Amino acid sequence: MITIIEKTIPSENGDIPVLEVVANDKINSKLPLVIFHHGWKGCKEKVLPQGYAIAQKGFRVVMPDAFYHGKRKEGSIEDHMLEFWKIILNSLKDEEVIKKFYQDKIKDDFVGISGISMGAITTVMAMNKNDYGVALMGTPKIVKFAHYLADKANAAEKMPKDLLEKQINFLASYDLSAHPEILADKHLHFWHGTADKVVPFKYTQEFFAENQGKDFMGNTSLTTSEGVKHKVNIEATVEAAQKFAEFYQIHKQSL
Repeated sequence: MITIIEKTIPSENGDIPVLEVVANDKINSKLPLVIFHHGWKGCKEKVLPQGYAIAQKGFRVVMPDAFYHGKRKEGSIEDHMLEFWKIILNSLKDEEVIKKFYQDKIKDDFVGISGISMGAITTVMAMNKNDYGVALMGTPKIVKFAHYLADKANAAEKMPKDLLEKQINFLASYDLSAHPEILADKHLHFWHGTADKVVPFKYTQEFFAENQGKDFMGNTSLTTSEGVKHKVNIEATVEAAQKFAEFYQIHKQSL
């Protein structure tokens, strides 16, 4: 039986509301940890299907509300569109707080990161510090996607162009297409619907085409669903859980 526990984790950046999804008889046991991030306009409750599926594989899954979302909501989320990257960067800080909070309950030092849409982009950006990730509708081309978002939101009219470029260029260190070789010692899986226009699939497709067959891509994989738009289907949810089960077995063998 899987249990859902609502918690608040203390943080200097503001307390973090989370849902912890875990087997009822393993609540106090050491378990491998997966931190799962929801998408733009979403909340932790909306990714419960993915959290449940991963928890069934023997993981403790912790799902935080991002800045300005869920219990951290401040007015309309539309008012925070220009803070999209600030929200993600704060989620990266939240990850470190969550890891520390659960450090005594993490089995074999295994921490996986995952998420949907904005949460999947968070996952990709988190690979600088993490070894295991599953990105559902994310993109490895962070800077290119940032330009796409800026154009779509017509942000250039609301923000000086030089400031906009400065903010986007700051993201370069998180852009896997700028330094894909870091993937050599990591395990990362992408899932994407080919008809996705919200987080365009073409960027992920380009990344894999550009790096196909390179040694550092040996542990990086991609599954697509033909004609699927910006919505995670049940097949992708089940696959994400299975990927983490595989990653954990690989991790244990490396100890």
